[in-house]
Amino acid sequence: MKIGLLTALSEFDSEPLGYRLEIVEKNHRGNANRSFSHFKQFEKDDDALFVLGGVHSPPYIQHREYINQSRIPLLIPWAAGGPITRYPSDNNWVFRLSIDDSIAGQRIGEYAIGQLQCKKPHLFLEDTQWGKSNYKTISEYLDGKVTYGISWFGWNTKQNTANIEIRNAVVGGSDCIILVSNYTESKHFLKAMALLPKADRVPIVSHWGLTGGDAEELMTKQIKENVTLSFIQSCFGFSGAWQTPFSLDVHARVKKMFPDAIGKKTK
Repeated sequence: MKIGLLTALSEFDSEPLGYRLEIVEKNHRGNANRSFSHFKQFEKDDDALFVLGGVHSPPYIQHREYINQSRIPLLIPWAAGGPITRYPSDNNWVFRLSIDDSIAGQRIGEYAIGQLQCKKPHLFLEDTQWGKSNYKTISEYLDGKVTYGISWFGWNTKQNTANIEIRNAVVGGSDCIILVSNYTESKHFLKAMALLPKADRVPIVSHWGLTGGDAEELMTKQIKENVTLSFIQSCFGFSGAWQTPFSLDVHARVKKMFPDAIGKKTK
């Protein structure tokens, strides 16, 4: 997200309309109280222009009313909790340029039932407002179509717990897993599936939350060879015949500005 913003600013040499822009980095570590303190700092800074949101939805869901009533422009490139942008007022200061969970949840359910022909999916959901937002949309689609199980898990779920939970779901007759998890916990659930005997493994359909980290570390050889994984993602990339001159220029600038961060992974 930082690379994307800096690349966008480079179109204007970081000086749109003659104003010099500087990114001030903050890390709320997924903690809603720390996130709230950052918004308070924004309000006290006369030079602050907008807040670029991060990965985690819960802080923005919890403080949505404060953000809008305080008229703080919040740009959300990742956090996808449905309630974030659905403030019940025209005075909405939160902006998102992609699908959110109100749409993603239904599409995940459609894929599990329609494409994978799942008859008894099992939902693994992060026990946060983000997970509950996804539960609402996924369950609304699944209700009346199939029977399904539900497991709630917290942050920092360890490998042993993931092994037990995945095994229990499969033993219980689930024929696919619907996963709503961030990167760290997703690694454990994918590995847990890979560790099962081949005859017991079932497909995993995931939210894009699992992509919020190092893809090479997530998709190990063990997981690539032993796990059938699908995940929803906005349809955009820097490869393919449909590229426009603008997108090609953006990609070229990204590689030039951040060779160490992009490098071979863009090829």
